[in-house]
Amino acid sequence: MTDGHLQQQKQKKNPSQSALITRKVTTMAGYSKLDLVNSALNEIGFADYVYDIDPAQLNRVLLQMDAMMMGWKSQGINVGYYQIYTPGLSDINSDSGLPSTAIEACYLGLAKRIAPSFGKTLSPETKTNFAEAWRSMLSNLALDVVYKRPANVLAGAGNKSYIENIFLPFTEGSVDELF
Repeated sequence: MTDGHLQQQKQKKNPSQSALITRKVTTMAGYSKLDLVNSALNEIGFADYVYDIDPAQLNRVLLQMDAMMMGWKSQGINVGYYQIYTPGLSDINSDSGLPSTAIEACYLGLAKRIAPSFGKTLSPETKTNFAEAWRSMLSNLALDVVYKRPANVLAGAGNKSYIENIFLPFTEGSVDELF
């Protein structure tokens, strides 16, 4: 059983926990952290079949991805990334826990973050793709705003029941016939 399934089972046992903060997208893509790191390296021009990236560089990129995801979480953007809060103890082969809507934004954001340290610049297409993926991810994670009017607020024109209702006149027929 993957970590994503375990987390979903824990949420089923205690559904009130974190349900008010973020909406959990249940479709998991199954990307490992290594897949995300390799995708980011490919985006900046380090294809894994051409260049030999040593494990120390992969761990450095993983550390930067963990820092980026902590930054997102501190801004209130919780995408479900499986994070270990002790630097250097994150397993690169473990599941990322990201929903499918956040995969592209994650690896493009990581590519944007690591490109200067590898002496690379991002293409304009990559920057545009990141902006689109970022907006798409945020719109999928957005919560619906539920507003309930307080009980002490009057309904329409002071709720004067003794005056004929001039705002919503009664009409014969259905609402569809009116339009």
